[in-house]
Amino acid sequence: MASTLPGLLGLPTELLVSISSSLPNRDIKSLRLTCRRLFSTASLRLTRVFLSANPRNIDVFRSITDHETFRQQIVEIIWDDARLESRQRERYAGSYFLDLDNGRYYQFSGQCPRWFFNLVLASGADVDAFRYGLKRFPSLKRVTITPFAHVRLLTPLYETPMIRAFPPGFIYLIPHTWYVHSPGQRPPVSTRRNQLSEFEKDRYHGVRLVTRELAQFRHHNVTELIIDVNALLCGTSLLTGIDSTIFTEPCAEYNDLVTVLRRPGFRRLDLALLVGRQSYQEDWSASRSGLLRRALSEAPNIEHISLRTDETQKDSDDSGAPDRHFVPRKSIFPVDKWLCLRHFGLSQFLVRQNDLLSLLAALPATLRSVELSCLIFLEGTYRGLLADMRDTLDWRGRGTRERPKVIVGLPADSISERTIWVDEQVGIGVLRDAFDPLYERPNAEYFGQTIWAVAKKRPQPNSI
Repeated sequence: MASTLPGLLGLPTELLVSISSSLPNRDIKSLRLTCRRLFSTASLRLTRVFLSANPRNIDVFRSITDHETFRQQIVEIIWDDARLESRQRERYAGSYFLDLDNGRYYQFSGQCPRWFFNLVLASGADVDAFRYGLKRFPSLKRVTITPFAHVRLLTPLYETPMIRAFPPGFIYLIPHTWYVHSPGQRPPVSTRRNQLSEFEKDRYHGVRLVTRELAQFRHHNVTELIIDVNALLCGTSLLTGIDSTIFTEPCAEYNDLVTVLRRPGFRRLDLALLVGRQSYQEDWSASRSGLLRRALSEAPNIEHISLRTDETQKDSDDSGAPDRHFVPRKSIFPVDKWLCLRHFGLSQFLVRQNDLLSLLAALPATLRSVELSCLIFLEGTYRGLLADMRDTLDWRGRGTRERPKVIVGLPADSISERTIWVDEQVGIGVLRDAFDPLYERPNAEYFGQTIWAVAKKRPQPNSI
């Protein structure tokens, strides 16, 4: 007997499930509000949850941890570490005020709202919520920390609950807690950990908190730690990373990171380092101390490793002394201990062609992808490196499925968020935008050297 229900409701349940599975969560939420049948048929796909020192994000995080169905699905916590500062208060269109300490906006009615300063940090509510999540998310595998959730107005990197709660077109100051600088500048970072004040250290509040809690609380399943500064921002005006002074001498933050890497089954680390004044004034002390290599040696089962710095160019004053800035890659990467490695990524490092080629040759046979983006050559070129990889490495002789794929990223310029990526084609690559996943153009204006490369799949856009 044919269904007498009208339109969408007349479709079989299996077809309704298939249709709803292709919709974004925002549309599924609206669909579930229409009637009981669609409420029970269209299920939300919640695999990640946001957290920060912000009441709105904490409230939503807590609600999901207490939901018996949703909490079972969470595999990733994304920490928005762009902590909002009390001095950043904005009035919007004559009718709204934004309290950035609490992440709430208020409608203006003739009197300024009461301001509450640093309530979350003082109460430790974000710490408590994170601990609770580690206990309540049985499928949790990954923790991602980023300073760039808000980085472009109206098109944020991540639409956190706080950002989604703002009225349409809401204009506010973009917060930056981490040190962010442009090419040619040196952020004011001390070269020794014991010279830093607690205020400077707490710029990386989320990083310190996450690594500490993962180290101290052993009953969790987190095997992936990602410092997300957006790979598509390679070489552009938004340069940042975590404070690399933790690798100049032992400290609490270093010990916590080592404990996390030492965890059995740890499989992925994406690490972005702010080298600051260490590079040309202190001869790369964070790389030469041996602490970084020692930390990476604690993860013998790692499958994915990606390291980047905020460096963008050679020092023109030291063109006659390149050895001063050269740190052999094998003194940083313990490739002899990585027997399961499948992905290797290196971005914005000073390299020599022969040294990097030697490192690539030493990577294990399990390797399936390599990303080399925005490298700064003290000796050699991209073209020479890729030609040597083609001619000297044994990758071409491997089976199709065992052959590593290579992706190369080059900065389009120093002021935009667009990067040239050579991946699925031979030639001059395509231009992609860090904050617009739909933007992709042939790189018709780039007349540089030809690069021979094949690549892994394009990173998927961040969507909820």
